[in-house]
Amino acid sequence: MRAQLCAEKITPYDRDNLACSFLKSIRRFYSDPANVERFEKWKREKEKREQLERSQNIGR
Repeated sequence: MRAQLCAEKITPYDRDNLACSFLKSIRRFYSDPANVERFEKWKREKEKREQLERSQNIGR
C-alpha cells in the first residue's frame, strides 16, 4: 500500500522540522565536489535535451 500525504494537514512545526532535515541532507550532499560535478553534468545534458526538443518543435 502506498502512503499518502495531505500537505494541508502538516502542522507548521512538522513542516519546519521536515524542511530543516531536507536542508541538512542537501547541504551534506552538495558539500561533496563529486556530487556537484554530477549535478552540473546532469544539468548540462538536460539543457541540451530541452534545446533539442524546442528546435524539433519549431518545425511542427
